[in-house]
Amino acid sequence: MSGVGRCCAGRPGPRPGLLCLLLLLLLTPAVAETITIDTGDDPDSRLEIRNIVLPGGEEARIYVIQGDRVQVTIDDQQLIARHIEVDLTNRIVRVVGFGTFITPSQTVQGNDLVIKLEQEALSGEDVLIVTEQIDVVGAAATRLPGQIDVRDGSFSPCSRCGQEVEDYGFRAERIELYPGDRLVAFDVTVLVREAPLITLPLLVVPLARPERQPRLSIERGGLNERAVVALDWPYVAGANAFGIFSVRYFADVVPQPSGLQPLGGAVETSYLGGGVDHIFYTERGEGNFHFFYRPGFLSRTGAAPEAPQFTVRFAYRTLDDAPAPTLPPAIDVEVVREDAVRPRILEYRAQVAGNRGGITGTVVSQGFVDADPVDAVTGPSYDDRLTPRRTPVQLLLEPEVERFTIGPLLLRQLGVDVGVFEDSSNPTNRSAARQQFVDAGRLLERHYLELTPLPLWSGMELSGYTNFEGHYYTTGERQIDWDTRLAGEQRLAGFGTFGVVFRRDVNEGETPFRFDQIPLRTRTDVTAALELEPLPWLTFETVGGYVFTDTRRSELEGFLPVESSLRLFDDLDWLGLSISNSYDIEEDDPGELEFALRLRSPESSLQAELELTHTEDLAVRPDRLTGEPTDESVTTVEFDYGLRALRVDFSGGYRYFPPPPEPGEPREYWLPFEAGLTVGTLEQEDSVPGLRVAYQRDLNRRRVDALSYDARGRIGELELQVTQTFDLPEGGTARSSIVAHYPGAARLEATGFAPLRPEWLGLPAGAPEVRRYTVTLQDAPLDGAEEWQVRYVTRYDPDLGTDGGLRDSALEGRLQLEDERVGRSRFSVDLFLDLQLRDDLLEVSYLRRASLQLAADIEGVVGVQGAFGYRATLDNSTNELSRAELRFDDLAVTVKATDQLYLGAIFEDTWEFTGNLPSEPAFDFRPELFVVWDRCCWAFIGALDTETGDLRLSLTAPGAGRGVTQVLETPLVLPGREGAP
Repeated sequence: MSGVGRCCAGRPGPRPGLLCLLLLLLLTPAVAETITIDTGDDPDSRLEIRNIVLPGGEEARIYVIQGDRVQVTIDDQQLIARHIEVDLTNRIVRVVGFGTFITPSQTVQGNDLVIKLEQEALSGEDVLIVTEQIDVVGAAATRLPGQIDVRDGSFSPCSRCGQEVEDYGFRAERIELYPGDRLVAFDVTVLVREAPLITLPLLVVPLARPERQPRLSIERGGLNERAVVALDWPYVAGANAFGIFSVRYFADVVPQPSGLQPLGGAVETSYLGGGVDHIFYTERGEGNFHFFYRPGFLSRTGAAPEAPQFTVRFAYRTLDDAPAPTLPPAIDVEVVREDAVRPRILEYRAQVAGNRGGITGTVVSQGFVDADPVDAVTGPSYDDRLTPRRTPVQLLLEPEVERFTIGPLLLRQLGVDVGVFEDSSNPTNRSAARQQFVDAGRLLERHYLELTPLPLWSGMELSGYTNFEGHYYTTGERQIDWDTRLAGEQRLAGFGTFGVVFRRDVNEGETPFRFDQIPLRTRTDVTAALELEPLPWLTFETVGGYVFTDTRRSELEGFLPVESSLRLFDDLDWLGLSISNSYDIEEDDPGELEFALRLRSPESSLQAELELTHTEDLAVRPDRLTGEPTDESVTTVEFDYGLRALRVDFSGGYRYFPPPPEPGEPREYWLPFEAGLTVGTLEQEDSVPGLRVAYQRDLNRRRVDALSYDARGRIGELELQVTQTFDLPEGGTARSSIVAHYPGAARLEATGFAPLRPEWLGLPAGAPEVRRYTVTLQDAPLDGAEEWQVRYVTRYDPDLGTDGGLRDSALEGRLQLEDERVGRSRFSVDLFLDLQLRDDLLEVSYLRRASLQLAADIEGVVGVQGAFGYRATLDNSTNELSRAELRFDDLAVTVKATDQLYLGAIFEDTWEFTGNLPSEPAFDFRPELFVVWDRCCWAFIGALDTETGDLRLSLTAPGAGRGVTQVLETPLVLPGREGAP
């Protein structure tokens, strides 16, 4: 049997059909699985059938598969061996000799493996179990779903470190391995360098994620804070439940000057708290129970003691998206108390939903219990504008009505909601507003009924809907939200349509509850629309209507404005003409008549477009604010014409009756006239240079308001751009920029300069003013962020000296070098400099700011990482630095003494150089020294803070995170400089 056989469709081999039949029978009645048998290139592989008599006298047929390497794959599990026997009668697979069984979570190797398919169990002798976290060796093992039991086993985190003699390990009489969670060993002997050290009755090794591992932390206390010992212990309670058990020990301590004080001093008062966070699963749902108790604390200042705090949460919900007729009810329950947020308030919510006979029923109850009603917090967390304070009981019934029809009527939705509620009173309801809270019963009925398109005669269709929601209260009040729409549309012989829509939207009545309150308004109107398209190039539309009732805005009652438009030549790309009008019948205002003409060039090579719009005010009305008559008649024009390399454009307009001007100013008849000429192209993708010159003229004052140009071009890969706008009529340059960009190399930009002097063009130079100049040179990579930038910035101030001068001059530089390799060393640098330069206001140059982000690996032996920051302040009266300081932010220097031993120091300090602040030391250089001994399967970390004398000792195992940490007080304190604390 060579090659691969897959479910009777493999390549020809010895009896492949029988082999596939064997595997299919073996898996029946399980769900269909993908089965692959691979014997490689062994031509001597074979399948045999043997009839044997079992010790009990029963007969069994054994299928034997042999080959140099037989690999059986069933979905994501593999069995590899040379000799495999399959007992179909008892559904057992046996490996004769050595074999390997591989699953996604572990690998089991051993002799004489036995797999019982019914129980999903595996057993074997002389086994090696390989999981993601640890390896276990044993004399015998039995595997059940989620658990492996090992007899006479051993394990060590050092087994994967390549050590000939392991640093430490464990030998146990019995081991229970739960892959991905924990290892539990009984009667354990601890081995150090393979020598027995101590015997333990029980040992638990966590294998889960860091958040599922035991955590122990100790925080020292002082005069203003309590010492805290925190222990979090994960646990598993059966196959469908797990959690974390927590213990908290708090202590008020009195600091002691000497001695070992793990809590920071002598214990004065002790407190004990803790809790549990339990997660469980059922066949249909999941739940969580969380309980935590923080004890009450006494006050050292004589104030009232702090009350204890409870955190309680119980939640359970089924995981089905929607209840089906064959499923039990869906449940969602939650009970919460969180004293830290809402003291002594217990909130609850329960929902049960089910479906019977096509009717979905949901029962909801939500509320809270306030054990201290006199404090400031008296409401639940969910109390908002849309949620009642309490819902003792609420029943919602929704039948499945999607297919319920009566002739053309289709029932889309139907529901009944019956409940008892307590909520804040509705402030707009006089009878309810006298009370702070109102409790009452409510019946809510809702339905949505649709009239599907109903043909009445040729070309006529009638459609509509009614959406009703009625609230009825035990207080005798009601509130209605009812929206009705009926529409009729008549097709007009294929050249248009006429439609009429009647709509009635009713929001009326009263509710005693705030959460049920809706804006009250009743509006009834009818609208009509006519659309005619008798010819492909002619379209006419008009819309109007009448408002019968609008209780909120009575001024809208009456005829609606008639909106009409006539469009011609919609079927042409080059021509468009429209006429539109809005006629207000109620105000007897014919409105404005707008004419719009659009002409476009149908040729793609010619860019020509003209848009001419005229608005004619058909009736002059007084302005609402000034009372003056206003005529909004105006004509506007926009034009763009030319070829790709030569174009002109302009825009402008004329108002026939502008408003009265300010004293001394002309009437604003003309809109600003803008004109531009473009020669070439402004796109940088081609090599054709371009120049656009534009100006804006005030025709009312007969002057040019602005003049600008934009020039762009390319020389090879170099892109150039110059822009400048002249500020007229005052004169001068409003803004300008000069850019030279070489993609992949650099980009140079200068702003504030005047490439063209205004007087060269006969323009006024303008009054002297403060101007800002910048010159920026930076990296221009094709992708990614820039690596460096240098910028010069200054300001010209005409008030400095006779001819003006420069001030606020600075040179800024940024440099980024990432992952630069020099031989066996690598460096990463991010440098920023801000150099204030001498100018007409500043008499000396000085470094104002600097920062350096540094990471270096020198020959794989010395590592440096951290940040330096420098800042200085200059006293302008004396031209001397009033303050200059250098700050070290977590600057770490690490030396690799051996492959496993690391020594280093962490510096964090501020050095003040001027001496102008005698209360502060010039610098106080007391680093934190550390040593790390990394043995792959364990690590020891020691850190000494030379400023406080605290010695922190940590011992960790692989994947244990912080491990076990202890902080000791020592007299190993470096003396600080004069003035240091």
